Amino acid sequence: MNITLKRALESDKPYLLALREETMTEHLERLGIFLCHEAHLSRLEEYYHYANLVFIDENKVGCLRYRATVHHLEIMQLQIAPEYQNKGIGTAVLRFILNRYPTIPAHLSVLKENPAQRLYHKLGFQTYSEDEFEDYMILKRI
Repeated sequence: MNITLKRALESDKPYLLALREETMTEHLERLGIFLCHEAHLSRLEEYYHYANLVFIDENKVGCLRYRATVHHLEIMQLQIAPEYQNKGIGTAVLRFILNRYPTIPAHLSVLKENPAQRLYHKLGFQTYSEDEFEDYMILKRI
């Protein structure tokens, strides 16, 4: 599986907005969070400069938004298009980015009851805090 990340451009916003609505709406609504199209767009535009398109063998499969500093890796968002889910792609993308920054702790947040939590736990992430809607997780490194 050949993974490539390409920095998202302004012209990628329609694809990324549709991907966000397609992958997030169900999980948000399960928690009682109902967002209109404009609210999804607003959340997409937040930290947009950290957004990357994810390609597997030249096929566009999703988005990874992350920020790396000398102190930690923050995985801000991972969205895999539904037709590519449950094929090991999310796991491969996370391992790809974790291997790029092997010595710093990785942080992420995930909506409660989101099935992606299983993936994060499988990779060694542990919940260290939570609020009404999200669990906050860390992968400690040596």
